[in-house]
Amino acid sequence: MLIDRHALKILAAASTDRFRSALKSLHVRDGQVEATDGTIFARVPLPPISPDEAPASWHPLAGDPMQGAILSRDDLIKVRKALPKSKSGPPILGTAAIGKADDAAQAVIGLPGAQTRLTVGLVEQTYPNADALWPNGKVTFQVAISGRLLAVLASLAEGDGGVPVVFTFRGGEGGAEHPIEFAVHDKDGRPITGLVMPMRLPEPPRGDASPPEPEPEDAETVPTEIPCDAGPSGT
Repeated sequence: MLIDRHALKILAAASTDRFRSALKSLHVRDGQVEATDGTIFARVPLPPISPDEAPASWHPLAGDPMQGAILSRDDLIKVRKALPKSKSGPPILGTAAIGKADDAAQAVIGLPGAQTRLTVGLVEQTYPNADALWPNGKVTFQVAISGRLLAVLASLAEGDGGVPVVFTFRGGEGGAEHPIEFAVHDKDGRPITGLVMPMRLPEPPRGDASPPEPEPEDAETVPTEIPCDAGPSGT
């Protein structure tokens, strides 16, 4: 398979707990990679680049789909660091090829003569099925929040042992167009409160259907912890 920096961003969602090796990883499934720490789940498609574009020395690794593989987070961090940061040149040069090799996986980066090869550990565990938790009810409403503002909120809570940022959505006329209230309490209980202004929802990709109309009566509750079976495969 081919993987790039964009797909490896979701390493931030993977667990760092060495006792939860199934979650301290990325899961490859149906052309996507998934990551979870038990409280947040993220998935992202692999880059839309054909393995046929890869240098000959990357094969057969580039053509291995790695379906169902669970890859070590720590080893993938090394792969991400080895990827070139420059965006010049063909997109294929911004990717790494990863495929199975004996009892592990191997990553290759760069052109012949300047290649880096790294071992990526395979985790022999059972990955949690997030599809069982993915909400499938009718959409009640959608709110778009700037990623920059979310980064600011994260910095406000940083260093306080995982203190949550609480968002409050007010009802009434206008619904999702109202400012969103937020509150963060520091370790001494002092609150930081404020408002985040909603953004215009992005247009759906061409050819996709528009988001369904809101139907508040079908709101659905999602569990706050993703159940995980971290035992060996087949148990």
